[in-house]
Amino acid sequence: MIYTYDPEKIPENGMDRMRFELGDTAVEGYGLTAALSDEEYHAAIAMHPDSWKRAKLACLRSICMRFAYEVDTKEGPLSFALSDRA
Repeated sequence: MIYTYDPEKIPENGMDRMRFELGDTAVEGYGLTAALSDEEYHAAIAMHPDSWKRAKLACLRSICMRFAYEVDTKEGPLSFALSDRA
């Protein structure tokens, strides 16, 4: 999987603009910090070549489904409420 982001390409209707509009721009940590990979963004855009909004909706659905499966965890005083993100 590849995770890239180029802010100079935001004006183009492509992956970098989609990352920008969805706030998925922290790609330094690869899959740990980015919600979707480049390949997933390209696939969503290719599925809906005539509708940017439908492509964005496909990306949002994928991100929501991914977060929905993350569970809450508590270990001593440390807790993560990951289900709150979905």
